[in-house]
Amino acid sequence: MHLSYLEAENVRCLSHIAIHPSPRINVLLGANASGKTSLLEAIYLLGRGRTFRKGCVSHLIRDGARRLVVFGRLAEEGIPLGISKGPQGTEIHLGGKPLRQTSELANRLPLRFINTNSHQLLEQGAKQRRRLMDWGVFYEEPRFLPAWQRYARAMRQRNQALRREEPLGPWDEMLEQEAVHLHAYRAGYVERLGPYFSRYAEGLLENAGVRISYRPGWPLEEGLKASLERSRERDRVAGYTTLGPHRADMQILWEGRQAQHWASSGQHKLLVCALSLAQVALLRERTGRCCLVLIDDLAAELDEVHRRRLLRALEALGSQVFLTGTDRGLLETQGKWFHVERGQVQES
Repeated sequence: MHLSYLEAENVRCLSHIAIHPSPRINVLLGANASGKTSLLEAIYLLGRGRTFRKGCVSHLIRDGARRLVVFGRLAEEGIPLGISKGPQGTEIHLGGKPLRQTSELANRLPLRFINTNSHQLLEQGAKQRRRLMDWGVFYEEPRFLPAWQRYARAMRQRNQALRREEPLGPWDEMLEQEAVHLHAYRAGYVERLGPYFSRYAEGLLENAGVRISYRPGWPLEEGLKASLERSRERDRVAGYTTLGPHRADMQILWEGRQAQHWASSGQHKLLVCALSLAQVALLRERTGRCCLVLIDDLAAELDEVHRRRLLRALEALGSQVFLTGTDRGLLETQGKWFHVERGQVQES
């Protein structure tokens, strides 16, 4: 799956751009604040229905405009895909037909995004790592999303019952029922992902002692229902459910230690890249689907040796890749080059 055509209008500083990207490596070159990241953001909007930056929808729309539009064409199927955002809300279309849920966008256009803040995946809490794990489970297991939605509804009801001091038994049973499935999907995914991650991490960092570890969010030997019963008093004090799949984590371990506590910022970036590339490779192996890879400021925090290793890994991946940078000399790759300046994009 890749984009054969991309058009964006009124996305931040982009007034109107239209490009025919390569199915492999695409390099967006330009000065800082020229619009490179905004172009990545337009692609991200098309695949996720939301931005990767903080702020409300109005911040996405170019000053003086009322509505943004992003349109793309999927090469393999020739299907047009579009999203628009404005005062009346968001509209999504696939093949000329409206879509109701952004999950349908994600299903059509899988993508992974890496930026200069990706080290926070390791340094911050489990929420972002859990999202990354669930991204992969979503594409492999169609039963995962409905199970997660049922679990989330039951957890909201249990949290309300906690605050109202109502009986918790029925909600505990529902949570355990869905937790069994969620754990099986996640555990299986992480087990399959592990060898791919170790291979990419060894190639980028020359270290064979890196692996991923999955934590389900409650003591498996006890069972979730029993764990919830044991934690009821603590949960009532907290006002929310403190154990369960919503507390799961996927950690990166380097020689048995959590990588975030001692790896350098450049190593953090390479570990996140290795994890994302592993997910892309596993997705293709398991489903036959290709995934877009977006990397903002690839050269940042990487020396020449590691830049070249990452570029070679991206070239060998066989996926459509969009990279940004300010210096052509730092991105030695046989890709399609675009010059970005003041919100305008030209092939170079």
